[in-house]
Amino acid sequence: KNDFEKEAELLNYTVRETTPFAKSTFGVPGIGNNKGLMVFAFENGLNSISGEFTVPNGYVVVKISEIIDPSTQPFDQVKSTVSQLLRSKRKSELVFEKALNVKSKINGDLSKVTEFDKYATVSNVKDITPNGSIPGVGQDFAFNDAALNAELNKITGPVKGRRGSFLLNVLSKTPFDSSAFAIQKNTIRDNLLNEKKRSLINDWITLMKQKADIVDNRYLFYGN
Repeated sequence: KNDFEKEAELLNYTVRETTPFAKSTFGVPGIGNNKGLMVFAFENGLNSISGEFTVPNGYVVVKISEIIDPSTQPFDQVKSTVSQLLRSKRKSELVFEKALNVKSKINGDLSKVTEFDKYATVSNVKDITPNGSIPGVGQDFAFNDAALNAELNKITGPVKGRRGSFLLNVLSKTPFDSSAFAIQKNTIRDNLLNEKKRSLINDWITLMKQKADIVDNRYLFYGN
């Protein structure tokens, strides 16, 4: 009986090798999402040959040509990613240092920021909430937290955010409305309880799945 490659050649089929992929990936590179293929790939040994699978462009038969044991990725494979992360970190540090320097020169007047840094911008922001999105900043919890806890009429920061470093001057704060809270507290309580229930149910389902000894062989019957 011919081997996989020889048989494919005799039948005039093309053999293509995918790039390495992990069990957690969405699908098989070059083929797409196919649960049956993923199950076959990670539940069979080296040189195992599958049956026929249905894919968007037709049918495939696959062979496990290599199994890569879990390990730390070689430096050459992560070099570019590490370099990018280091550059981003260094850029963030330089921006923070620049903000510190500018703060020391503006004498408590944010309108003077652009005199010392032509790339900086000065904006007025209203209605900051703990989870709100800030125009020009986005959703930045560090920024929001600093603004909500800052002293009034005093330059705060620099604050390291997701998109840069910020100097803040909080001019006013809305006092806590105990009457509005009293009206809404039952709704807030119910929402929190429902969210906690959903979280507990999801955790329980995940735990049951982890403990269950289930072998999914549906791909043997349905092909995908």
